[in-house]
Parts: sequence; C-alpha cells; structure tokens
Amino acid sequence: MLDNKKGHSLYKSLGFREIGIIRQGCFDSRSGDFQHVVYMDLLKDDWLSVKENIELGYE
Repeated sequence: MLDNKKGHSLYKSLGFREIGIIRQGCFDSRSGDFQHVVYMDLLKDDWLSVKENIELGYE
C-alpha cells in the first residue's frame, strides 16, 4: 500500500521501480478506508546490476 513508506524504500533500494498505482484498490481495516496500492516490478537486468553493487559492498 502507498502508506508503507519503509517497505517502499526497501524495494526501491533493491532496484524495484513503480509501474503504477491503483487508486483505492484495497480496503484497510486499520483505518476503515480504501487505500491506494502501488505496483512495482524488477526486471532481471535491473536486478543483476543492483546485485553486483550489493556484492561489491560486502567484499
């Protein structure tokens, strides 16, 4: 969901990119409202470049 800032930041740091937002796509029982849903994806080429950078940081 769009309000999950920590999760969103983690996915972005791993190379995921936003590909769309579904407005009011999910009912949030915590607030009793419908929330926006963010769709993200990660292509293999993107992952390979991010993975390489992560591995270099551990050496």
